[in-house]
Formats: sequence, C-alpha cells, structure tokens
Amino acid sequence: MEDLPFYPPGQLMINASKLKFNNESLKAVNPQFGKYLQTLNLDYDNMTAILETLLRIEDITTMQCYAKLMKGEKILINFNNEDTSVIECEVKLSAKEVNAEDILAPGIDEVVLVSKGSLMASPWPIDIILAQLPHAHEALKLGDPMRRFVGLVKKVKRTSVVLEFSKRVATFLYDRKFHFIFRSGRVPLRLMYAALRLLQADAATRRYLFPNRQQLNAPAATLPKFPLFNQTIAANNEQLQAVQQIVAGPSTLAPYILFGPPGTGKTTTLVEAILQLHLNPKNRILVACGSNSACDTIALRLCEYFEQLLLNATDAKPLVRLYSKLRVKKGLKEVPPLLLRYANVERSRCELDRKLKLAYKTLKSVVTKINVATLCTAQVLKLQVPDISFTHIFIDEAAAATEPEALLAIVGLKGPSTHVILSGDHKQLGAVIKSQRAASLGLGHSLMERLLYHELYALNAQGSYEQRLQTRLRRNYRSHPAIVGVYNQLYYNGELLAQVTQAASCALLPNPQSPVLFHSVHGCVARAAHSASSYNELEAHVVLWYIQQLLRRGLDPQTKVAQRDIGVVSPYLAQCRLIELKLRQLGIRRLEVGSVESYQGREKPIIIVSLVSSFNHISSFVANPRRINVLLSRAKSLLILVGNPTTLSTVNDFKFIIDYCKLAGNLNSQKSQKSKSKKKLAKAEPELKALSNNVKKLSLNN
Repeated sequence: MEDLPFYPPGQLMINASKLKFNNESLKAVNPQFGKYLQTLNLDYDNMTAILETLLRIEDITTMQCYAKLMKGEKILINFNNEDTSVIECEVKLSAKEVNAEDILAPGIDEVVLVSKGSLMASPWPIDIILAQLPHAHEALKLGDPMRRFVGLVKKVKRTSVVLEFSKRVATFLYDRKFHFIFRSGRVPLRLMYAALRLLQADAATRRYLFPNRQQLNAPAATLPKFPLFNQTIAANNEQLQAVQQIVAGPSTLAPYILFGPPGTGKTTTLVEAILQLHLNPKNRILVACGSNSACDTIALRLCEYFEQLLLNATDAKPLVRLYSKLRVKKGLKEVPPLLLRYANVERSRCELDRKLKLAYKTLKSVVTKINVATLCTAQVLKLQVPDISFTHIFIDEAAAATEPEALLAIVGLKGPSTHVILSGDHKQLGAVIKSQRAASLGLGHSLMERLLYHELYALNAQGSYEQRLQTRLRRNYRSHPAIVGVYNQLYYNGELLAQVTQAASCALLPNPQSPVLFHSVHGCVARAAHSASSYNELEAHVVLWYIQQLLRRGLDPQTKVAQRDIGVVSPYLAQCRLIELKLRQLGIRRLEVGSVESYQGREKPIIIVSLVSSFNHISSFVANPRRINVLLSRAKSLLILVGNPTTLSTVNDFKFIIDYCKLAGNLNSQKSQKSKSKKKLAKAEPELKALSNNVKKLSLNN
C-alpha cells in the first residue's frame, strides 16, 4: 500500500466545498459536470470523470468531519504498558463540541500527535482538512523535537479516545503537550481513485459496463445439465436457471445479474454456481463483497462443501479467504476455525500459553482457484499481482455498493472473456454515503441498479426478461407467509412466493394467528447529547416488556424463546444504545440490538422494531422505503413494530403496515379478547384483500 498515491483534493474542489458544492462550483471543477447535471445519467464517455467528482465530494465531506475533532495542546493520560509491543493511552475530548463515536472507526483510523516545535516550523494549512494528509515530520528521527507521532485509534468513548502507539516511542510521549489530528487512511477512496484512472484507459471494460442491444445478437447457448451439489435447487426453476446460465457462460458483453429478494436463496444459488464452475480446471474465480461478514458467509458455505465432498480430491485447497493485512492485525477471533484453515494466515501456537497466533500471508502468495475477498482487497490484489485476471467475477451484495466500489473488483481484474455476475437486491438499503450532496447527485446508485434500469434488463409487458442477462429469484424460504405478504405487496409487486408452511401462533398477540403486530405508543422523542441521533424512552420500555414476556412465556407453551432468537432493530443508534443499556441492567446480554444497516442480509426468528418518531416530522432517513423493507424482512416467525401510528401514518408505506395490522386485529397496546379478534379478522378479510390489491399505488416505483 506504500505505493498507492494519496490523491489529495485539488484547490477547485476545496473551493467548491466552501460553496456547498453548488452547481456552478462543480461546473468550474469539471466542464462535463454541467451536462451531467441536466440528466444525472452516466455514459461511456463521462463515467470516470463524473464518478471521480462525486467521490471527491464524499471524500472532502468526510475529511471535514474529522477536522472537527482536531484538538489544541493536550496531555496523554492513563498509559497502559501491559502489552510487550504497544502502549495504550487516552486523550480527553469535549463531548459538547462533537461526538467522536459518530466519526471515528476504532482499529482503522489514525491519530497524529503534533508538537509545538513542529507546528511552529510548519503551521496548519489554510484549508485545515489538508492537515490530515501525511507530513514530512512523521518520518523524522524519534529524538527530533519536530517529530510527529502516528498512532491507532483503539477505542472511542463519549468523552475520550483510547490510542495505541508502538512501544519504542513511549518515552517521547510522557508529560508532553501535543496538538491532535484525527484522520482516516482513506484507503478505500484512494483505491477507487486509482481504479477510475485505470478505467479511463480501458475502453473495453467501459463498453462492457454500458452494453447495447447490438452486442446481444448472438443466439442463446444451450443450457447444460449436470448433477447438483444441492439437490433442493432442482425444484426451484429460478435457482436452477441461474446456475445453468452462469455455468454455460452468460454474455461476455454485459454483466449477468442475480436479483435475490430477502430469503429467496441467493447465497444458495451462488454457492452452487461456484461449485459447478470449480469442476472446470480452466476456471479461476473471484468472489467479492463489500463487507468482511458477507465474504465470510459465502466462503464458509463453500468450505463446508469442500470439507464434505472434495477434501481428498486435491492436496491444494481450492479456496482461499483473502483477508487484508489490517483485518488480520485487528484479529480474527470471530472467524470460524474452519474458515481460518482456508485463509491467508500462517497459524502457530505461542510456546508459553499455547494461544493461537495468526500471521498475515501476502495475497499474491496464496491466490488459487476460488478467491474470496472484500472489494477493496480485490483491488489490492490487482496492485500486488498486476497481470492477474479471472474467468468469473462474482460481486455479492452488489446493490449495497456504490458504482466506484463495485469497480474495485472489475477494473484490472476482468479480461476480454471474463464473466461478471452481480447479485443482490436494489430494493434493500444501498451504500452508506456521508455526503447528502454526493448522494443526491448519484453516488448512492449501485452499478447493479443502474443496469437494471437499462432497457436490456427491463421486464416486458408479460413480466418476462432476457434470461441471458439476469435471473429474478421469487420463492421465499425465510419467513411466515403473513410476514412475506407485507413487504411483498409493498416492494415486490406481489411476485414473491412464500414457501414456509409453518403455522403462526403467539399468545402475546390479540390475534395469535397473525405474526405481525403494531404496538401503538405515543412517546416523546429526545435528541442524544451532542449527536444527531434520537431516542424514545417510552418505546424502549415497551420493547423491554415484549422481550421479558417472550423470554418468560415463549411464543406459546410449547415454543420457548432464547435471547439469541430475538433481534431488536431501530433506525436510530441512540435508541439502540438506550435499549442495550436497559437490557444490560436486566442481565440480558445475549440479545442483539442493532441499526437497520447492521441487520441487512441477516435474519432472526423474532424481530422487534422501535421506530422512535413521534409527534414530529418523519425524516426521509426513516421514511426511506428501502430502510422500511429491511425492517420488515428480517423476521422469520414474529414481527413486532413499536411506534406512534398517528405520526407514522403520514408515510404511505407505514400507513399500509398499520392498516394491515389493524384489519388483522393486531393494532393495540392492550390485550384483546381472542373471540373479538377472530370476529374482527373474519370481517376484515375482504378489506385486507382489497388493501393488498391496491397497495402498489402507495409505494415507491423502484
């Protein structure tokens, strides 16, 4: 990574930031941007210039957040010397100014200690964000009074930050005042800048990303037949079609898309396709995802098959899970032992305590037939092995990545005959963008989403599509049909087919046969101190009541509920922290509370949602249909939503959910008589059907 340029922001972009990146300032930066602003459409010619400008907006916005944490002269405290190689210490912050928890990433971000002598010799730049760039004083000898010391952000608290430094610099830190710069290494952004520069010179790959109908005039290949590793796929027409298309070789002139709504077996389909491709010795496969957790999920599934079926077929392991050097340094304690055996780490035991030690292996030393890595690590692999290419590139959760992020697994890694397979669901949450301006100008759109709105990927009047370019999975194997029914009607045009046949029965609900409940709460919203996040204490108490009742009574007398069976979700981090605190006070520590983003792609038997908004304007953040879709689609057996129905009904999607629960007899904060619920439900059935038929008019058209 030492050779990766830093790509500092130019003066024109910094000037544009002072004008809040208005249209005129962006036109001054890039003449092509003026035309782009009229349509917001990427094309073959403007792609790299527009995406780089959007990345610059995001980059500068992020740097401005870090600049708010810069501190004047302070002394480090609470030194900890227990580790043999590093020291830990702490710096106090003022929570009144900015909440460091909202900005800093522990284990990734850095701190720079700047002495008075260094600052006198080299004052802060006029544009203060540039102070975050590497400085020549960071390379001076340790004893030099102008030396700047770089450390790691280890832990972030509300009013302080725990820092880590190499032990050899410890004696130079005691009882000295420093100015503090907190910064991101900007590695993902720098990799994206590098990829865009390469892409500008790669006309063939740019043409591939903007296909046209003339490129697809070749006749469709005959789909092969072969024994399946997972026999259940044979009964699912869409999954089987996808596997056959991928193995036959989809078009080399356009990416292939696997659209997988919640619970439809997308990962199962990908694993089968990769296993089938592995049987051909000529294939070399890259599987890339935006997060380490997504990579681990698919890699573990593949490893389990290799252990069961193919372990003795070859001495060399057919798969490697490629971790970044930073990820190995942070520790892999949560990675399953089976997956570690397939990872780019050297395993050994400490002679004193026999603890497992992991050492990083360079990427180029371990590349094999199937390589699983994050999008960033995929581009690092390209930098380490410049001439590498793959026959197949899978990008999973592609709809949750920006287009520049997806390009990290394509640019420089795709050859003339490489097949690129994008899988995901653009109806769920996309990438997290810090800059609202960059998001509004298109940075939040994924490559997968852009292609799906291309005429080649469009559905015809009969709902059919070009099968050489895509497969749309339909059969939901995750959730109770009533739960599927809500988000199916709201977001998937009623096209999903619920395959779960379990009967719902929860004694806590007014109507135990319907596993979707809306609990009406009229609480007050409060703003967390020095944070943009909100919480609602009354809703938190209601959530706790349901948790205690479920743990004590179960779903019914025959179905017990464990802490790990329940997930609590809220759009607001402050509400998550409040509920976590109250759960700890009750001794409940194995129940997971998280944001909507943290639950995307996951599931729990029971999901309880706290929506927080009450007697106030609902932000577009909460009303985002994709966020609501994720909220609704995590539960397998029981979904409980807690919120203010009056406030939430101002949003069409929430109004549909509330009306649905009301007609089913499950909108109540009080227990209802079962007989009344049954009568009410019987009367409501025609209305429920009518509501389902008309709901398409209520939701977003994406």
